[in-house]
Amino acid sequence: MTKTYLMKFVTDLRGRLDRIGGLPSHLPDSFPVGPNGEELAFLAQFECIAPRLEIPGIKFIQIYQDLVGEPWPHAVTLGHDAIENIEQVGVRHPNLSRYEIIWNEYEEPVEPYDWDGVEVLSEIEEGILQSPKAGGFCYLDSTISSDEQFLLQLPEEDLSPNNRIFGGLTLLIVLNSNGEVEALLG
Repeated sequence: MTKTYLMKFVTDLRGRLDRIGGLPSHLPDSFPVGPNGEELAFLAQFECIAPRLEIPGIKFIQIYQDLVGEPWPHAVTLGHDAIENIEQVGVRHPNLSRYEIIWNEYEEPVEPYDWDGVEVLSEIEEGILQSPKAGGFCYLDSTISSDEQFLLQLPEEDLSPNNRIFGGLTLLIVLNSNGEVEALLG
């Protein structure tokens, strides 16, 4: 059994640091820009705290996206000295509602890469493997290479059921072999 942390999106906004949509709570060194030079829109922010996301030297993972080009997400990491976004600067994603995230610990009935174990799961249990979460079994493990560590997944239908944010795909966040956080689509 593997521990995972399931995301529950809530609209009772209490200033939680884990969030979808709106603006980031803290500022990156510089906002990422797309190929056309325009600032990318903010999608999500995840606080890196043990045990769900523990990455030395990183306080937040933020995800941004180009609104006019390809839907490819861009991951930015912030250190523990990140400055609070008091002036509420940044670009909001126009097709994304504002949510905060509550995390629920869950024991998955299979170990990572145990596809034989997945075959005997109930439909509900298999659905949980595909849900928004940090850690555990990566349902799209064919998208990541063997030297990448799966951190979290965010399926588009859970993020924005009425809008195409990722072209129908799932956002995967991984730690690559260089120790850098990357955003992938699978």
